[in-house]
Amino acid sequence: MEERRKSPRYKCLFPAKLMKSGDKFKLIERLSIHDFSREGLKLIINFISLKPGSAIELELYVPETGLSISVSGEIAWSKG
Repeated sequence: MEERRKSPRYKCLFPAKLMKSGDKFKLIERLSIHDFSREGLKLIINFISLKPGSAIELELYVPETGLSISVSGEIAWSKG
């Protein structure tokens, strides 16, 4: 199948926390990042469902460095 993404995806496995959904700023769920690119990333979320268009804030952890990064974005699509 031909790749249609603008930017290449890079596989990874980073732990993360969903810190904001809509107007709520709190730890909502722990999750993991499975790949990323300049344009987006793939989240694996087990216990909640986020609809496309939902604003979110994540705290990503880079295990090798012990550093964390806060990012915000929008859910583009959801599988279920």
